[in-house]
Amino acid sequence: MHRRHTLPAVLALLIAAHTYAAYPAWQADVYYTAGTVVSFNGHDYRALVNQTDYASTGWNPANTSLWSGLGASNGSVPTAVPTSGPTLRPTTAPVPTPIPTARPTAAPTPLPGSDCNAAWNGATAYNGGARVSYSGRNYTARWWTQGDIPASNTADGRPWNDSGACGAATPTSTPQPTAKPTIAPTSKPTVAPTAAPTATPRPTTVPTPAPVCSTWAQSQTYASGDVITYQGQTYTALVPHTLAPGIDWTPANTGTLWQAGGSCSKPVVPVPARFAAPALTWQEHWFEHQQNMKLIAYNDTVAIYFDDDVNRAAGKWMLPYLTRMWRYAQNTYGPATLGSDRLYSLHHEAKYYGGHPSSVYDASHDYHNVSDVGGSNWINPQYEVVTHETGHIVESIASGKHGSPAFGIWKDSKWMEFYIYDAYVALGMTAQANDVYNRWQQDNDSFPRAGTNWFRDWFYPLWRDHGHAQVMVKYFQLLGQYFPNNGRDYTRDLNWGEYIHFMSGAAGADLKAQATQAFGWPAEWETQLQQAKRDFPNIRY
Repeated sequence: MHRRHTLPAVLALLIAAHTYAAYPAWQADVYYTAGTVVSFNGHDYRALVNQTDYASTGWNPANTSLWSGLGASNGSVPTAVPTSGPTLRPTTAPVPTPIPTARPTAAPTPLPGSDCNAAWNGATAYNGGARVSYSGRNYTARWWTQGDIPASNTADGRPWNDSGACGAATPTSTPQPTAKPTIAPTSKPTVAPTAAPTATPRPTTVPTPAPVCSTWAQSQTYASGDVITYQGQTYTALVPHTLAPGIDWTPANTGTLWQAGGSCSKPVVPVPARFAAPALTWQEHWFEHQQNMKLIAYNDTVAIYFDDDVNRAAGKWMLPYLTRMWRYAQNTYGPATLGSDRLYSLHHEAKYYGGHPSSVYDASHDYHNVSDVGGSNWINPQYEVVTHETGHIVESIASGKHGSPAFGIWKDSKWMEFYIYDAYVALGMTAQANDVYNRWQQDNDSFPRAGTNWFRDWFYPLWRDHGHAQVMVKYFQLLGQYFPNNGRDYTRDLNWGEYIHFMSGAAGADLKAQATQAFGWPAEWETQLQQAKRDFPNIRY
């Protein structure tokens, strides 16, 4: 017996096989908002939360609980789903030919928003005003920064400003429905019944459990951005650090190293260190110093040591500040020279007042870059003194040679005023920068003549008018390239005429008039300057 089917039923099958609305293909490292639908490996998925599936995690819609499966994708001609009715088999009667109505072309789906800045890179140093993106948001640097994750550093006193969301996907446009084609009538086909096929079961996607955070451990090495749990709360590391044994700075009581909150994406895996771990103790053997110093905390930028009388909690402000400050100095004045070793910052309570530096050239301090300072009540931040001694390290090795030929001219501590003020400004420490600026504008120095003000009349104008720190960076470069040395150490000091000649070369301008206003201009200096021009003709300005 033959069952007849109407022509509209045949046409419905034909139209269904060609009508579809494809979703964009899922891509790793793209930010998706909750509700976005994508296709992946022939299936459609809907985002349950705002997210970015980073390629490094191996996550995709099929293996994470962040997506909901919607079934087989309709982005290609689908396989017909069998029904319980018979399959139509046409006889030799002619099949009707539809007269199609033109199908409108759907507008292409735009790519996700292109308003995101370049992606943040933890190894890149950013100056104030730099713009980056991180996890679907744009950020602007308030001041110099490196290694500070934007999403964790937008509060007051932090280096990033949140500039808002970026990269939201544009909805896919839906084409208008196509009008039914007009069919010329013909004779109805006769079909023979066939057996109904058995439907193939559709596989069910099993969601991958959410990642589990690593639990904080006192001895673990942490990088900036690591997320851990501590007493049921998640925390994000703000500063790379390793604590020495016995230092009980937990995430809950050390807000300078940890920020509450954060989402786990992977277990914490220690990053390989550039330098060997510092010794747990260091017996001093220089000058009158005889303390057995104890390691407190360290990273690849700085290691902090205290004598037995220093309050251990003082390290909570020292480690973040010294890390940022010395990292800035390394990147600014010479990664090749200052980056060859970490800074060793040694601190004494109520003894050895003042401080002294040493460098990787000096056997006296076991060939380390050292700032050794004495003071009192270290629990209160004392930025100026710890920064001061590091400036002497910079002047001694930034040029690639050992020594400071200008030390006899600017003595201790006129170059430090330039160095400290610049560091405060670069690190966004406005209050500290204003404090030293106002103090040093009022200073009176006795050399090279009475009433000299080095900061107001010499170093601050150099900083203001000639590229901030870059004028001294250039000075050290010229010194290392042209001033007499034996390949390792400078063989003599600069005289005044030579100093003004090298500084003019660094500024790209003749500084004699400014030097005359700041210091006077004895006839001897004029003679020295003319000789310096003959001795160092490659210094041009």
